[in-house]
Amino acid sequence: MRRVRFSLVFLAVLVVASSVVVGAERAIRRSSTMREGPASFFPVVMPLEPGMQVSVTETRGNWVQASAGGRSGWIAHLAFEPFSAGIGYAGMLGSEKAMVISSVDIAAATKGAFEANYAETHKADFARVDTLEQLIIPPVLVSRILQSLPAPDPRVLAGLPQPPFANNVIIRADAEHLLGRALTATLISPGFVESPEAIAYVNAVAAVVGARTPRYDLPFRVALTDDPGINGFGLPGGNVVLTRGMLGMIRNEAELACQIGHEIAHITLYHGLREFQKRGTHRKSDSAFDELDAMGADVDDPFAELNALTGDTSRSGVEADLTRLANTSYLKIIGKRAREDELEADLFGAAYAAAAGYDPNAMISYLERVRELGMGPDVFRHHPSLDDRITALREGIRRYRLASRTHVLGDERFKLETAGLDARGGQ
Repeated sequence: MRRVRFSLVFLAVLVVASSVVVGAERAIRRSSTMREGPASFFPVVMPLEPGMQVSVTETRGNWVQASAGGRSGWIAHLAFEPFSAGIGYAGMLGSEKAMVISSVDIAAATKGAFEANYAETHKADFARVDTLEQLIIPPVLVSRILQSLPAPDPRVLAGLPQPPFANNVIIRADAEHLLGRALTATLISPGFVESPEAIAYVNAVAAVVGARTPRYDLPFRVALTDDPGINGFGLPGGNVVLTRGMLGMIRNEAELACQIGHEIAHITLYHGLREFQKRGTHRKSDSAFDELDAMGADVDDPFAELNALTGDTSRSGVEADLTRLANTSYLKIIGKRAREDELEADLFGAAYAAAAGYDPNAMISYLERVRELGMGPDVFRHHPSLDDRITALREGIRRYRLASRTHVLGDERFKLETAGLDARGGQ
């Protein structure tokens, strides 16, 4: 009941009411979730699969209130839309530019085989990932932040350029989440900072920024690691990792929003996953979860008939393939981002922050500070030069008219909410 009351508070600020359709039946078009409130950070009520019928009781903004199977909650509008080419699993099966990870891959992985092997090989702790993904973001904190920001302007994002390499990557949501978990487990090995207040605050800002992106239905979570280095990572599936050192370089909430927006842009634009399109194997099976229950028994390979089309679909082959994909993604994400990816993430990250009501020029202020301290050549050694990033971002903000007189910086709240972090990252 407490979450319901929070939801009502949150509703009044986050979304603009639209027409109400009472009793309408709609079909789910893609795998999704029903949540307790109208945002991706609310707890999940139940999973939703394509073909399910739900009864809509109300629509507001990007979210629909509906009921199914005796349960009710909020569903993202994206769940009712067919996949766009290059983004959805079924969108571009015939494209030679696409890499498809099938249900065969995911079924093997969800049985724990992939994560167990990955954890052993990489000394990764998936228990920490579980802690991150189960983090509860207080809706009242999100509401308080939203109330201090100007009304969202969807036109901010409307004029942005079509991203390069658009429509070249296909990856199922469950596959993306799986790979993101593996990479997150590796990157959060230093452990989390010891400040629940700061963690909740940073995640609340991420919820506000993430709600303005095309992938607003992703449950974005931010891990604050106890690492003095200055670094940030946007990982497949919605997890963001920021180090204590990076947080220490930030001076206000707008800079934080822009940095989070930068990492979220890597996720929404599928950076780090584009290497998949260079692989020769295309897996094209779309129903294999149930059959995998028989794997390991003294029965014939249930996927033998698919081998000629999909390659090695044995359990060991699937595990090996997923491991290679995870390792490739890791290498691209931790230090070999393409120049165009970084410049693109700067622009789109600033735009996401601006759409939420923050000053996009805060991203420039942050980069200028890093440059003045002489930290750029080492910390961002694989990125474009800071001069190039600042010049390109300044031009992008001007060209796409991202800045507004009503945008805010949020200096005082940032100082207050992060005051519990000392030089060691503790309280």
